[in-house]
Amino acid sequence: MTIQGIGKSSEIKGIDLFKNKNLFFISTEKISDTLIKQNANVSNIRITKKFPDTLEIVVDTFSPIAKMETNAGYLYLAENGRILNKIKQKPTDSYPLIHYYQKIIHDRFSTGELLNYTDILTALFFIKALNDLNIKTDSIDILGADMILLNISERQILIANNKDKEYQRLVLFELIRQFKIEGKEFRKIDLRFDKPIVTF
Repeated sequence: MTIQGIGKSSEIKGIDLFKNKNLFFISTEKISDTLIKQNANVSNIRITKKFPDTLEIVVDTFSPIAKMETNAGYLYLAENGRILNKIKQKPTDSYPLIHYYQKIIHDRFSTGELLNYTDILTALFFIKALNDLNIKTDSIDILGADMILLNISERQILIANNKDKEYQRLVLFELIRQFKIEGKEFRKIDLRFDKPIVTF
């Protein structure tokens, strides 16, 4: 068995179940499904049988993109909303902190689960979009079902959860590109309306 994309095979839970098995009698899909379910940080696994006796496994992993405050700790989230880790103590890292308008119950969710709230997924989408522009989000306030506030140093971006997020991303990217060309620094961009409102 050879593994690529992660440090050691011991870091993958459940891998021992498939060691020293006859390649003719194992299903690569079953292995992949089992390992993804047991490993919260694994996003995808590609498995190839190399006869006579080797499984070649390539592992893609998630990294946290943000952390979210709960009623009793913090959840670390991947960009697709998957919970990668849960902690009780206050974190000291620099991942953006999401404040939700209703505190999520910490013990209701497990590592590996998807946090499938539309507004949280929208917030994660925009954190990733701004990361792609080398703009670091400090914190996110989800203030209600339809209002998301991204805090970037002294600047703010307001997003509507009930509008197409890809369209809002394109508008935001175009505004930021235009301001860079003009040498302007915005203080607030509000994308909740048909025409964005910009404060300098």
